[in-house]
Parts: sequence; C-alpha cells; structure tokens
Amino acid sequence: MLAVGLFPAGCSLVFEPGEPAQTEDIVPELRFDFEGDSPLKSTGSLELELRVAGGAVIADGALEFLPSQTLSPRVVSRTSTSEFVAACKATSEFSLSMWFAPLGTMALDDTPARIVSSEEAFSSPTNFSIGQGGNGPGEGQGAEFDALTLRTGGSGNTGAVEAEGLGLAIDQDAWVGISMSSFGELSFLVNEQSASAVVDNSIALWNPDFPLAFGATPEGRRRWSGRIYHVELYCTLLTDDELRARSEATRP
Repeated sequence: MLAVGLFPAGCSLVFEPGEPAQTEDIVPELRFDFEGDSPLKSTGSLELELRVAGGAVIADGALEFLPSQTLSPRVVSRTSTSEFVAACKATSEFSLSMWFAPLGTMALDDTPARIVSSEEAFSSPTNFSIGQGGNGPGEGQGAEFDALTLRTGGSGNTGAVEAEGLGLAIDQDAWVGISMSSFGELSFLVNEQSASAVVDNSIALWNPDFPLAFGATPEGRRRWSGRIYHVELYCTLLTDDELRARSEATRP
C-alpha cells in the first residue's frame, strides 16, 4: 500500500486579478507521493497494492517501473474509488498534476502505455488515463490523455480525448497538468507546452467501480516503464496558473 491522502472536496480558489496562486491553499482530493519512512503506508480511505512482485521499486522518492519484456508490474487501488468519483460527479470537474520521468514505453499494441488510469480492463471504457505514445526511446514519444465521452459512454469502447505531440524526453523529469469539465473545457499542459480543446467528455458517466492504476492497466496490459514522483487528483477545474503553481510546489 502506498502513501495516499484523502481530503474533502471543494478545492477551487478565487483570486483577485493579478494575485499569484497561493499553492498552500490548493488542496487535492487525492494525493500520492512516495517519500518518508513508510512509503507503502496508506492514509485515508483509498488503499493501493502492488501486483506482480519484481519490476517495481520505491527509491529516492519515486515509484519506479523498470523496463521488462516479461514482467508487468502495476500498482492498483485495493479499495473503492467511489468517493473520489462521486466528488467529481458533484462538480462535473476534474484536474490532475503529476511529476514523472519516462524510461521508454512498453505498449505493444500501438496504443499509449498507461502511466496513471482509471479503468477496469483492456476492453472496458476508461474514466480517464494519462499515457505515453510511441514504440520506443527517442522520437515519437508524446503524452496523451484519454477520457470517457458521450459518444462511447455505453458502448464498451474507450472514448479518447487526445492531445498528441506534446513531447517527452526519455529519462528526464516531466510534468503533466490536466483540467477538464463535463461542459466541454479541456486544458492539457506538458512542461512548458500546452494544448486546449472543446470536447464532449462526460464525468457524469464515470464508473465508481473502476480502480485507479499506475504503470499499466489493472490487468497488466499497456505497461509503462519510468518513475512517478507525485500525483494530485482534484474534483475542481484548476486554471493553468493554478496547475503550474502545483507543479512548482511539488517539483522533485
């Protein structure tokens, strides 16, 4: 079980024009970090477990998934994500801030390797996922974001809301920020790059039974290799400035 903090919902902030974001006042619904004397200890109501021993380590303040052609380690929530999903449905908003470092990508089916996702299985819809595209180190690596959409919500397919081409460098620390609402707003930040879109995603269709997974899908497909330092999940629509403030506050 990994370090998890569960906090009350309702974290949106109001600032006067020109006032800088006060990062200490921005409280995530869920926060994951891998530091301290007990990095596998969980607090709050969401507990995580490592599936498949070997191929994953916690060291130097990071959860690291090592490159492997045979093992598919992943960290998956053992307890229900229903409280988090209910909080996001109440606001119709979702934001994410994450620091990580890719070591390559192990996805073998021309789909993005999973860094963090909320889904049940390979063939099921996905509440949301952050993935890494490309088939190996070097050019072609990019961050991708998928979310459930009204188009595919009941069909059993994965609804994609993608912002491709936001490049990642192998073995270098990177930051991703996401904010979206059921009303069509989407902002995708990768380091100093950004993309935005109006999409038909629908948080109202999120499934509270879908587990949260790191490093692969819950059943071990679309495996990813790299280090995850810090992840924050919000049930509110953070501005780009607020997301970048969280980036600076949690920089490894």
